[in-house]
Amino acid sequence: MKNKLFTILALVISLNIFAQYDVDINKTKRVTGKERRNNEQQKREETGGCKFIPFHDYAVGMKFYFPIDNSKLRFDEYGYDKYYSVEQIKKNKFQINKIKYKNISGKLFEIIKIEERKPGYREDTYITLKQVDSSFKIEHKSMFDRIFLKSQWEKDETDGQVSVLPDAIYTGEIDSFKEKFLNKEFYSKVLVKGKRYQKVKIIKVGAGTENQPIRAVVINEKGDKEQIDFCTCGTNVSSVYLYSNTMNNY
Repeated sequence: MKNKLFTILALVISLNIFAQYDVDINKTKRVTGKERRNNEQQKREETGGCKFIPFHDYAVGMKFYFPIDNSKLRFDEYGYDKYYSVEQIKKNKFQINKIKYKNISGKLFEIIKIEERKPGYREDTYITLKQVDSSFKIEHKSMFDRIFLKSQWEKDETDGQVSVLPDAIYTGEIDSFKEKFLNKEFYSKVLVKGKRYQKVKIIKVGAGTENQPIRAVVINEKGDKEQIDFCTCGTNVSSVYLYSNTMNNY
């Protein structure tokens, strides 16, 4: 029995000694989706000079622009059910009548109220936006309350937002990019007149599309211009497009 115990003890000591010298380049720490998301988010914030805001942290005062999108305007005749005018909502219930995309296209709105309501068996988040320099108000209902949305975000192992304001561009990131990069020069990977890695200067910054919310016009030393759409921090951008359309790719 003693010999058997001695043999086991010697084996354990031997394994521990060899483990100290074990080297395997294939042994790497597993990076979770959440860690990858946070690392990429930090890079985008440093590049764009902005701060990413998850949906559950949206606040009164945030401004959103609805870009002119001919594909959405063409479908207006079939109905648009992502936003309702406040006047068309009675007793916290959505009515059949709703706005068309042309009612918000090309317009700037500001969040004036965020609240949870329970018209049914669960609480949902309702966001009210008012058009800047107008009395026109619209409202969007997002499934689930902000506490639940935050918990999903914090434990999420994927890369994406739990929810967004549909079709809208968060203007804070456009403003941040404009402040940091307008009239600045850099070498771009994007093609300008068929050539890459040229010195270009950003001469205009504005709104792009909902998934590539920043639009920049660049000019090279020969005077050739190119329009580029991309995103930086990615607030209110669908995760499907976020990583493939960041400024780092341009």
